[in-house]
Amino acid sequence: MDTESCSGVDSTILGIIACKTQEQFKRAGEHLTFINTPEKLSECLLEFGLEGYLQIFAPGSCPTSIINRAESCSSVTQTVVAKPMNRDERNEVMLEAHEGLANLNEQNRLQFDDVLTFLRKSAQKKALPPT
Repeated sequence: MDTESCSGVDSTILGIIACKTQEQFKRAGEHLTFINTPEKLSECLLEFGLEGYLQIFAPGSCPTSIINRAESCSSVTQTVVAKPMNRDERNEVMLEAHEGLANLNEQNRLQFDDVLTFLRKSAQKKALPPT
């Protein structure tokens, strides 16, 4: 994944990355590779415990073999456009993402405990029948 244009991430995006990288590792036994990764993004990814699932290369430091592999996949590369979501769908994605991030390590679990509590309560309110 070329992250050169990434100017910032929030905890939901980090959680989605956590879930997807773990899925990739379990399914194929491969690390997800980030190339042209800005220093700040690299620090965030490592700070939240994703080092066991990612290969991260700073701009200009990616080995030729990985660049060649990425170029060979360019014909199947596509831009992902987020679909519009209602509040409940957004809450579900945020909950799943933060659970993925919290499951990486104890520090994340403690850091996102309040967020998870809030998101779970929001999901439960949705599930309750109107009174």
